[in-house]
Amino acid sequence: MNPDGVQTVCSKRVMCTKTDDPSGKLCAMRQAVDGAPAFVYNEHNNAHRAWPGTGANSPQRAQCPLRGADTEDTNVTKKKIGVLGAGTWGMALARMLCVSGNDVQVWSALPAEVENLSATRVHPNLPGMVIPQELRFTKSIEEVCTGKDVLLFAVPSVFVRSTTAKARPYIPDGQILVDVAKGMEPETLYTMTEVIADELNKEGGPKGVKLVALSGPTHAEEVALDMPTTIVSACPDEAAAEYVQDVFSNTCMRVYTNADIKGVELSGALKNVIALGVGISTGLGYGDNARAALITRGIAEIARLGVAMGCNIHTFAGLAGIGDLIVTATSMHSRNNRAGILIGQMTSNAAIAGIGDSLGRGTILTIIIVMFILPQILLLGEKVIDKTAFDMPSAVSSHQSAGRVRIDGMVRGEIHGQISGIVHAVVEGDVNISLLSGTAEPETADAPQAQTEKEDDAHE
Repeated sequence: MNPDGVQTVCSKRVMCTKTDDPSGKLCAMRQAVDGAPAFVYNEHNNAHRAWPGTGANSPQRAQCPLRGADTEDTNVTKKKIGVLGAGTWGMALARMLCVSGNDVQVWSALPAEVENLSATRVHPNLPGMVIPQELRFTKSIEEVCTGKDVLLFAVPSVFVRSTTAKARPYIPDGQILVDVAKGMEPETLYTMTEVIADELNKEGGPKGVKLVALSGPTHAEEVALDMPTTIVSACPDEAAAEYVQDVFSNTCMRVYTNADIKGVELSGALKNVIALGVGISTGLGYGDNARAALITRGIAEIARLGVAMGCNIHTFAGLAGIGDLIVTATSMHSRNNRAGILIGQMTSNAAIAGIGDSLGRGTILTIIIVMFILPQILLLGEKVIDKTAFDMPSAVSSHQSAGRVRIDGMVRGEIHGQISGIVHAVVEGDVNISLLSGTAEPETADAPQAQTEKEDDAHE
């Protein structure tokens, strides 16, 4: 059977309901698929094995669900899953896995975070998501690693190595370990599963651990609300990739397999660079034409680099490649896209020439961003917007006077009207201003004009 045809049929089985399909034709199509050899989705191979047999898409389901993970399927084999990391992505996946009928336990390196999530059952950065009471939390990394079918590493990429080192004594031989962090280690240029493998291979580490990368066009905000999502389970061990595929599949998430783990992880890291460039283009005021060009030529560059590093070129045309690049470069959920927009706006002539605090600060802020923040973005692809935050300057003094006042600095206030900007001037009249920087001093009416201009030049 044609793989495309299979996907179409299976899509219909997920979307149909008895009320939407009074004739029963779509559900009959579902039953026909369920009665035949089930199908597994693989990004490279034309041969498809089996439809994932557990979770909400179990072939034994009696009806066609519309949305949401499945808690009613009695044929679900409950898995014990330990999640390391209680950020947005870790918690969105933990909640999804729990609602699908699995035994899920979450660990965080921050005790206060564990206490807050356990008590409130809500995540501050995932509005609308309710954490099930069945989902358990722990402050013990030993506990979260012990007796689990799957360990899910969902810590930021910068903490992957240190977290692996902490967990290493408690990870058993043969453990299936899934990483969802995206990025590359600056010192070694390792992908995240390579970082984990390097740390686990140290003396005393477990043997035979199966490392799987789970990556694709996924925003935690949407997964948390059961919106349709696709993702790739990547591992050279086909059985391990399909095991993870089976665990994570439900009515809202379709999982594909891919043996090219290097290509999948490179895609997840490198697309952040292109997405940042797309954001900068948007911030500069360029339109859809430029955005499309950057995305298209960007994936071409990523593919060339990936192939040179031994990856399968088809990976970059799949979900983990062009799929993840599109969602990262176009969505306001994307931190890289938003950061790029900010950089583009702060370096544009419009921003620099604008009134208010942008004036006089834009050039310096741009230098700071490029020197200290941009390298972290390119290498790690994490925590972008948080690192671009800055404090607004407060007034250093206030001045009220009548008559002739020399102002040399950034001001905000009223001089027979509103003014906000950098002022190098002598103002005659009623002055009521907040001085953000510089000086404001009374000046006599006979001050030499030539000297005034000389001082202005020196200041500039």
